[in-house]
Amino acid sequence: MATTNGRKQQTQKKSSNTSGNSRTSQQKNSSQNNRGQSKKINAPANTKSKQTTSEEQGQSKQQKISTINKIVETDEMQSILERSEKYLTSGYPVHFTGAAGVGKTTLSFQLARRFNQPVTLLNGNESLSNTDLLGGRIGYTSDKLIDNYVRKVYKREDQITERWSTGRLLEAVKNGHTLIYDEFTRSLPSTNNLFLSVLEEGILPLYGTQRNESFITVHPNFKAIFTSNPEEYAGVHKSQDALLDRMITIPVEDPNKEAQVSILTERASISEKEAETIIKALDWAKSTSRENDTHVPSFRLAVMTAMLSSEHEVKIDVKNDDFQQLFFDVMGHYFLENIQGEDVSEAQKRMKEELKKV
Repeated sequence: MATTNGRKQQTQKKSSNTSGNSRTSQQKNSSQNNRGQSKKINAPANTKSKQTTSEEQGQSKQQKISTINKIVETDEMQSILERSEKYLTSGYPVHFTGAAGVGKTTLSFQLARRFNQPVTLLNGNESLSNTDLLGGRIGYTSDKLIDNYVRKVYKREDQITERWSTGRLLEAVKNGHTLIYDEFTRSLPSTNNLFLSVLEEGILPLYGTQRNESFITVHPNFKAIFTSNPEEYAGVHKSQDALLDRMITIPVEDPNKEAQVSILTERASISEKEAETIIKALDWAKSTSRENDTHVPSFRLAVMTAMLSSEHEVKIDVKNDDFQQLFFDVMGHYFLENIQGEDVSEAQKRMKEELKKV
């Protein structure tokens, strides 16, 4: 019989990953891999073609997502990008402001790509707090050690350690990321006060983080891009003048008609005539909204209409029933605002007749 020298300790440690669980997981994965290999060997000949079709569909979907995230660089957009790149390189944050759907967020990502460094995205909202920006406690780790080498002596040690997460602003400032703060005026002004010292003094105060240091210095590669909607939009707060004074504000407007046609033809692979038809339909919807003093639909909805028409082979014609239905589905929110108490079916029928005259 083998004997051991030294102390015998029984150690119990709370952990989510134990060796037993690891062995069980390995056995389970091994078993699943074996079953998967067995199925592959015995599969019929058409399995490969099915897998290829699935891969092609996945690639097609990825291409569509990539297309949506791209921006068509018109002369105006190109000018904004070039100017903004210079400002950010010189250390000044940039602020894009304009109505919803004009492409502020897409423009921000296009600008961020020019610097070839990590990008951190923040979405403004009223619940955003210092904990989200700087970090905070996310739980505890408990360690327990029990030693009963001598039967009459019982020794136990417990250790509890706080677990902290790093906030996204702290991560970006510390490591030199490009920060995109989308719709920052939807956050409370008191939350945005943190950015005052970041943009002016180049330091980030560490309020309530229980760190030894009271602030950290902003990384020299850190860059900040802000976007906002007009103040009359619901859920938008008035930003502090002190914060706006620290950034360069550039208005972003809807592209002109020629640029809109170019955007639709490139994104949705449709003809110029079809693009013009969608833009005319959008202009009619905008005019109807203005007459009824309701929210005006954005160019973003024209892009959605073009993409869906192209993907599902809907004939782009204002007299085509399928196109009419698609258009009213996309414009659903604005359509409901404009019926003003009418029966929905009757209102839609009336508005479809009006659309045919566009």
